[in-house]
Amino acid sequence: MSERAGIVPGVVLLALAVSMAPALAQESGGTPAAPAAETPAAETPAAEQPASETPAAETPATEDAEPAKPTADVTPPAAPDGAAEAAAEADAPGPVRWTLSHLDVIRLNPLGLESQNRVLYQRRLQESDSILFANTYGAAGASLKLNPAFLKVGPVFEFQPIAVFHLRVAYEFMQFFGTFDFVQSYPEPTDPDGYADDNRADNGDAAYVTSGHHIYVEPTLQAKVGQVAIRSKFAIEWWKMDLEEGDRVWYDATLDTYVPGDGFVVTNDTDVLYLAGDIIAGLRLSWVNPVYRDEHFASGEIPDDFEGMSHLRVGPLGVYTLSERKGPVPVSHKVLANVSWYLSHPNREGAMPYILLGYAYNRDL
Repeated sequence: MSERAGIVPGVVLLALAVSMAPALAQESGGTPAAPAAETPAAETPAAEQPASETPAAETPATEDAEPAKPTADVTPPAAPDGAAEAAAEADAPGPVRWTLSHLDVIRLNPLGLESQNRVLYQRRLQESDSILFANTYGAAGASLKLNPAFLKVGPVFEFQPIAVFHLRVAYEFMQFFGTFDFVQSYPEPTDPDGYADDNRADNGDAAYVTSGHHIYVEPTLQAKVGQVAIRSKFAIEWWKMDLEEGDRVWYDATLDTYVPGDGFVVTNDTDVLYLAGDIIAGLRLSWVNPVYRDEHFASGEIPDDFEGMSHLRVGPLGVYTLSERKGPVPVSHKVLANVSWYLSHPNREGAMPYILLGYAYNRDL
């Protein structure tokens, strides 16, 4: 927030998801799919992909690239006979799974190219016929993100105690190579044009090699009625970067804003989706809000006229399944696209839209 700006959109989105998800989940029916959450695309960072039977993207801030098929379908299925039930059980993944998720993403405005990989060990929490508890699980594994500007690697943990709620917690060690105009850092976050694309390109010689740490917590609320689904993913991100002396903030292309060298960023991606077999189509609203404190400014306090560096964008999101194999060892290949227009941004309003294209590969090992 700056501590003064940008809070309202996130609060509205959270209230919408909280009020809707429990109501949808109270009715019975449906077999929930494994969740997936996304993370952001970067300038060489990109959108992230979760490891589950149904892929996702992230955000980060978050640009979750591919939406998961949200759980808690309120349309009850027909009761299977004994043979059908046995066939369904034989066709489903077991209670313990190793999953691999791979996502390649290219992004424009800002420019980004990245490969993201995650391997998870996943264990079902309980056996249940309830729509709320049939797909509960805990998971732990490792994540690797690589692009021409940096490498991020670290452990990741996921927990889904109920169909309408998913939690991801992860740590990343980050190594920046000093390439593609990264990293550039600044004394304070007051100049909205300081990290504009042209200015960063002109100051490419100021980029330097450095490293840092990133911890994020991503709670997701998700629900589905018939073929319409809603999902809202928040991210609370802590960053600790080794910046040049005198600098307090730096530019991250995934978040597309000044990020505190030691501080927090809050983001949200909210999707409203229509599920039609191999096609998922809908609308995504994305919000990014860095949290600045007095120590992030050269004067030692937040200026009275400072309005923050948050931004908001909205646009269509689509996923198409190229091929999918179900059964004990599921495999899927998907492509995805997101085109969004900036409703507010320090230096991109009125510019060309944000464009993200991706390919996702997910399988059990």
